[in-house]
Amino acid sequence: MEKLIDRFGRKIDALRISVTDKCNFKCLYCYSDKIVFSNKDDLLTYKEIVYLVKIFSDLGIKKIKITGGEPFLRKDLVFLLHQLSNFSYLEDLSLTTNGYLLYDFISEIKKTRFKRINISLDTLKKEKFKFITGNDSFDKVIKSIEKSVSEGLKIKINVVLLRGINDDEVFDFIKFGEFYKIIVRFIELMPSSHQRKKLWENYFISTDEIIEKIKKEIGTIKYIEKENVFSPNTTYFKINGYKGIYGIISPLSKPFCSLCNRLRLTSDGVLFSCLSSLKGLDLKTMMRKNKKNKYAIKEKIRNFVFKEKPRKHCFTNKEIHFSMCKIGG
Repeated sequence: MEKLIDRFGRKIDALRISVTDKCNFKCLYCYSDKIVFSNKDDLLTYKEIVYLVKIFSDLGIKKIKITGGEPFLRKDLVFLLHQLSNFSYLEDLSLTTNGYLLYDFISEIKKTRFKRINISLDTLKKEKFKFITGNDSFDKVIKSIEKSVSEGLKIKINVVLLRGINDDEVFDFIKFGEFYKIIVRFIELMPSSHQRKKLWENYFISTDEIIEKIKKEIGTIKYIEKENVFSPNTTYFKINGYKGIYGIISPLSKPFCSLCNRLRLTSDGVLFSCLSSLKGLDLKTMMRKNKKNKYAIKEKIRNFVFKEKPRKHCFTNKEIHFSMCKIGG
């Protein structure tokens, strides 16, 4: 099997695939009325996604994450999960969701190899949940988490930290992770194109501040070595007196670009090498014009990754072009 290497010597073996840019939440740090969503014909078909996954696997991609938008808004998503589960050479299959629609799909997901699920949950308070997401479905998301855990799925909770909104719930989330025996990860807010500069300045809180709060009010923390199941973007730790594992993702205060091993494929078929990249590779057009030329597509991908994957991202508190639901959360 080939290896996909960028010009800085990083081995690229992970691909995030967005199946839709639509979402049923309107999170205050993600959604914007200015976003223009893709038409159905603009989306990659499941057959095209499977075809591209075969190409990427030939290039050494071993980890696939299905994402969105909200992936369960895409009709017959479980069909795609079954198709990708047949690829024995893919070592790690996972998906992300806001949990709203997850409950009804859990029994089918169990029949696939997508046993790891990341669920976004930014608050444990119902009224605050509605404020953040624009959706009054807190109880539904919690039921999805509870059923997933009871059915043996491996759940991670992703919490985007927002100063003055949910940073007072860190300890509640620690207890939440302990109770359900699931990993909770705290994530720094990233600026994106639709956000006013003021919004980012008001809400951003560094994970260092959170760590200091934990040390001061709860107890000693111990960082743990990354294992294969752990993502290179996450620093994991344990807290004295707690059995759970917790994580910190610090793209701004402590960038992890030197360890970046991932690519992103948008729902309309454009490959990006970094969240902050302005240049993408239009695989959909290339594939639909000359689908049988697998070798040519592989060479385009290889050259694109080598030349275009940056040494580091360019996130600042200035305007950034991407929208998370468009590029894949």
